[in-house]
Amino acid sequence: MPIYEYRCQDCQRKVSLFFRSFSQVGEGICSYCRSTRLTRLISRVALLKPSAQSLEKGPGIEALSDVDADDPRAVREMMRRWKAELGSDAGEEWDEAMSMLDSGKSMEEIERSLSEPQSAAGAGAEEDSADDFEDEESY
Repeated sequence: MPIYEYRCQDCQRKVSLFFRSFSQVGEGICSYCRSTRLTRLISRVALLKPSAQSLEKGPGIEALSDVDADDPRAVREMMRRWKAELGSDAGEEWDEAMSMLDSGKSMEEIERSLSEPQSAAGAGAEEDSADDFEDEESY
């Protein structure tokens, strides 16, 4: 349901118009002076990111107690559901953990492997990705 912003050419006020669907978008009328002489503005874009609180409550967190941590298939299925519900790229570390689960490694082995210090090349790549993330937040 799109909301478009316009500048009225007669009264110079900014007007926000709501349309029920993209197919209904058409001529607008200023809600202040009833003029139809509107110029469409570029609206600010908002990017929604999950908050720490929503991640704590996150998808399926209550079902975590039902997952057998010693069963890699059960853990992998839970992780796959979470990723699907969050709807975003979880990153290389997540993909690496999923691959390890596929190969039958236990959660303890995966945690150990992922917490080991990375090589100098890996550390540089990690810093670059952190810089990229900061740039993305500035939009």
